[in-house]
Amino acid sequence: MRTTHGRVLMLTFSGLMAFCAADGFAQRVQIEAAAGSPFGVGRVIIPATAAMAGDPWADGRIDLLERNGRALYPALTDGPVRQIFRNLVGGLGTRRQIVIHFLFTGNEALELVVKAPDAVPLRALPKNVPAGRFRGLLTAWWREYSRSAQRHARSGDYPGVIDNYLTSMLARRLSLQPPNLEQRGLFTPPANDGLELLLGTERMLGRIQRHDLLTTAVSAAVLRPAPAEPAWPAIQYPAVNGQVGIEPLAVAVPEAFFYLRCGTYANYVWLQRIMNEWGAVRNMITERGVDHGIDAKIERLLGLEDTALSRAFGGTIISDVAFVGADPFLEEGPAFGMLFEAANNFLVRRSLSKQRNDALVKEGEDAKETTVDIDGQKVSFASSPDGGLRSYYAAAGDYHLVTTSKTMMGEFLAVNKARGKGSIGTSAGFRYARSLVPLERDDTLLLYLSDAFFRRLASPPYRIEMARRLRSVAEIQSLRLAKLAAAAEDRPGETIADLIASDMLPRGFGRRADGSRILVGDDGTMTDSLRGKPGLYLPVADMELGQVRQSEAAEYAEFVRAYRSSPSRMDPMVVGIKRIPTETPGLEAISIDAHIAPLRAAQFQRLSQFLGTPRTARMSPLPGELARIDGIGPQNNYLFFRVQDFRPPLTVRDGKVQWGLPNYETLRAYLGGAPSLGIIESLVSLISGRPDNRRVAGYTQLPLGLWRWTDAGKILFSFKRQVIDEVVPQLRFVETARPAQVRIDIDDLSRREIAWAINAYGYEHARKVSIGNTAFLQSLTRQVHAPRAEAMKIAEDLIGAKLVCALQGKYRQEVDSDAGFWISTAWSGANRNVLTELPGDYVFPVLRWFRGMTAELVAQPDILSLHAELLMQRKPPQKGIAWPDFFQRPDPKKDAPAEPAIPKVELPEFELPDVELPDAEELPPPRPAPRPAPKKAPKKKPAD
Repeated sequence: MRTTHGRVLMLTFSGLMAFCAADGFAQRVQIEAAAGSPFGVGRVIIPATAAMAGDPWADGRIDLLERNGRALYPALTDGPVRQIFRNLVGGLGTRRQIVIHFLFTGNEALELVVKAPDAVPLRALPKNVPAGRFRGLLTAWWREYSRSAQRHARSGDYPGVIDNYLTSMLARRLSLQPPNLEQRGLFTPPANDGLELLLGTERMLGRIQRHDLLTTAVSAAVLRPAPAEPAWPAIQYPAVNGQVGIEPLAVAVPEAFFYLRCGTYANYVWLQRIMNEWGAVRNMITERGVDHGIDAKIERLLGLEDTALSRAFGGTIISDVAFVGADPFLEEGPAFGMLFEAANNFLVRRSLSKQRNDALVKEGEDAKETTVDIDGQKVSFASSPDGGLRSYYAAAGDYHLVTTSKTMMGEFLAVNKARGKGSIGTSAGFRYARSLVPLERDDTLLLYLSDAFFRRLASPPYRIEMARRLRSVAEIQSLRLAKLAAAAEDRPGETIADLIASDMLPRGFGRRADGSRILVGDDGTMTDSLRGKPGLYLPVADMELGQVRQSEAAEYAEFVRAYRSSPSRMDPMVVGIKRIPTETPGLEAISIDAHIAPLRAAQFQRLSQFLGTPRTARMSPLPGELARIDGIGPQNNYLFFRVQDFRPPLTVRDGKVQWGLPNYETLRAYLGGAPSLGIIESLVSLISGRPDNRRVAGYTQLPLGLWRWTDAGKILFSFKRQVIDEVVPQLRFVETARPAQVRIDIDDLSRREIAWAINAYGYEHARKVSIGNTAFLQSLTRQVHAPRAEAMKIAEDLIGAKLVCALQGKYRQEVDSDAGFWISTAWSGANRNVLTELPGDYVFPVLRWFRGMTAELVAQPDILSLHAELLMQRKPPQKGIAWPDFFQRPDPKKDAPAEPAIPKVELPEFELPDVELPDAEELPPPRPAPRPAPKKAPKKKPAD
């Protein structure tokens, strides 16, 4: 690797040495190299040769290399404070000087090249310096190195795996204080958030990795029995009067499963098309920089492939369908399944068996189908060696389950054997949920998360195994990086023992309570000996917990304490989603009703204390308004905030989208209250300052250009007096259909002036995400000297996902050599190196489909309810259908004719008639009429 660097750098070195000496440039460079062990510390200060806005360190325009690869772990002295200072005294984007700190090995002369952006060759001989000076250089390097890692963690656009490993490894080796790499974004949930405690696997992964890599002592592997299930408080559901309709499918689903019911096969097709159009729901909001391929992964795991034929005719043989699961860990390896209610048992069984057989053929000859015994019942199990296909299939009466989890299959069979006892459909919680979202609504989708589902996630087997599998992922990531770092430092690193001896990994690395270990294949593939391949791990539900370490028991006890005291523990939830026809082609209306009840979470209960009594009256919407937020304050005062259409005066400065004027007079918005704004009025006055003496006809001029208007029973604030003049005569209360405490209305923004600003900020964010990936690739080559030709594969193996450009470009190296750097093909023209102008053809994802929304919230001490209606623009459906070949030639091995052979007869050629089928989404629902009570389950038959 060092010789690879050398070939490129020597060309640069020899070509530029004469230039630097000629103009005296090299004499203006300051370089210091203090010898030390295990590392020396160096610093380079070089005048900037050009103004470079944006982040040239991330994209490779500024870099530091050493001929023999001895320069390690460099850090650029930069940051927000320094950027602000440059803007004030040095001009936009101008760097007066470039300061790079780095570590190095050995005492021989360093042959460096600093790119700034032109390559500057440097030579320095390490010297012995006083201990105080060495410590000062080391402290300065660590300060800048830690700040860089913290900026990455705060941005959220940069995978943190490299920073987690390197900062922890270096802090342990050099006895330094590790930086705090916890994300602290505006929308980052607090550490004691209930959802974060249960499902926060990404943050938990980072914590585990940093903790384990900082560990210096090896504790004895003392095992003890697993902790007992905590005594979680029981839920008392409100009494439900009268009959409540329960669909039969729910009686076949164990209570501890999540339950996403589609109702009809046509509804399932609709959901699949939504996912196919956008890849994932979160991609509908903003672009992502990674693709975990969850849809393809689930399809492969189950061995079920959605085809044009199944979409067209599935509704004739399937009367109900639902997604079910024991956990939501889709990225790591889920306990997930699809449950079908058959209208024709024979055809459903045949269809599912054929799809799984096709999956076996697709996987290759090593894949196989076996029959396993689960609680005395025969179950078909299709699998592949790498765990990519893991499909259990069995039927109980009319209900057919295909799942990735043996445990789920066992629970499904047990519930149906017990004629629905222990199911969602017979539980008090679901009966109450169905009273809130009645079956008669005929929802397109119904999501139900039971208390039993959340209790399972918080149970000792789930929580401890969840930590174990995350520790397994963290160890595999650390092992990959440790091998690269050892090669960069020229230390032994073939085995884990070598890496521990080289101090790249801590003592005790890889010791686990369950006896599992990391297996490394001949091709470098790493797997867990018990769980399998990362991303395809055995489901948590299928893992035997066994005994645990004292540390694991202590961690679980701390989790129980934190979860009990969490202000937002997870309570049962039901969400009904219904499609509503519209007269506009391609436009869909979706009605959403969500309820969290009964409420125990203090956070939600306190929310009701900040809101007044729900009312049907609201302040009238006015023409030209884009967004409206209305609410009832704790003193029952009415609050409203409205935004009118306008074109913000945005400009691009130093690679960022900024407000182009010194004030906000162009902002067409107003904040009002009736009769007052309460505490909000005091807060606005505190921020804006004391008013001046200009008071005209109810108006008061406040600092910062803010106007206040008051009259009998109303108060308004706005940056534009004209806005107040226009809206005051039109303000009045109107009646609505439903009472609410908070109302939010957002109109179609795609054809408004404000779309310019949304696209501008959206493009800036997408570009940051795109640059974050190239910075990640750049960091691999810069920090651990990963070969550039292999950097993409190494990066994707580390994070277990594909790196994708948020701007729909492709990543490539700028030049085909180790001296190149990573760019995206979407960066072009004036925006090639840094954002300088806003493209006119970019459309933020939300604006592609969002056509309006209304939402109403009611928060009471025992229930939190949301009603929303959403308008969505769909992509044009694909026309036509892939007809199957009904006249396949017989397989001679399977269908050989008996003797005497039938003479071969040539069939005349003909064409299938041109038949136009209706779109599958528009097929009439074939499901039978709702049945109020579950039917008696027939005698079980073994699976084919």
